[in-house]
Amino acid sequence: MDKIETKFNVLKKKTIRPFEKEMYLLGRRRADNKKVYLENFKWDCGWYWSGGYLEVLNRPHTDISMHYHFERFGKDNNLKDGFDNEFKDTPFTENEIWRLCDLFKQFYTLRECAEVFKWGGSYTSKGRTKQEIKPKLNITLNRHIETVIIPEILKIVKVE
Repeated sequence: MDKIETKFNVLKKKTIRPFEKEMYLLGRRRADNKKVYLENFKWDCGWYWSGGYLEVLNRPHTDISMHYHFERFGKDNNLKDGFDNEFKDTPFTENEIWRLCDLFKQFYTLRECAEVFKWGGSYTSKGRTKQEIKPKLNITLNRHIETVIIPEILKIVKVE
């Protein structure tokens, strides 16, 4: 199998466990050369999967010095361009980065849909009909996130 060349792929995949949380190295930022870790996903508030949390840790890994979200990469452009602009080094190939961005796009979209089917829209509860709230769809979407999307993301970021 041919090795996929990339401008990145300089770092090795790494998993750390500070604060009893598993975190995966995403890369070293261009702006300040600091390493950024992706926090593992977790079931939150009894109804949704939280994830995409990025952490910059202090030197001895005893505290978080900065927290932001993967979706921030798509703020001014697509997730892939944002990822490329954020990192000067990463342990991933170009194909893995594309796949990771695609999976996070699915993760955020499905999570938002699950929220709508759980609670309805976010502006008002007045006038909401029973047809808008579909708890079974919320469950189905969260199950898809849990059994398909999250495992695929972890295949990319975890040390083999």
